[in-house]
Amino acid sequence: MENNDTNNNGYNAPGTGLRAVDRYGYGQYPIRYDVVFNNLYASGVKNLSLYSTGGDTNLGNPGYPKFYASYDLAAMIVEDGTVTCEKCSEARLQGQFFKVLLNYYSARSVKSDSTTFMNDPILR
Repeated sequence: MENNDTNNNGYNAPGTGLRAVDRYGYGQYPIRYDVVFNNLYASGVKNLSLYSTGGDTNLGNPGYPKFYASYDLAAMIVEDGTVTCEKCSEARLQGQFFKVLLNYYSARSVKSDSTTFMNDPILR
């Protein structure tokens, strides 16, 4: 079993008890989860699946019932049904963004060469 923590918290690390895993790792996300949608929208994405609107588990992992598995991933609605204000506010803000920016859906991507931004002296 493996666990990938979002920080070096040691949750379920080997030797920590009942839910300990065989291999433990943690991700380093320097910008956290704060700019994911902004970057996608700036790229002109037209269809976005919000997989983690509601957090959930794999119902106790029938293959190994003593292991806890969570798919919250900073969801707006966590496993116990609680609505997280911060994430819910983000969803509302995105809704308002698209409400006023009607041209977003009819916008088209502009083809560009790969050096356009790299050769700009302002960005060096």
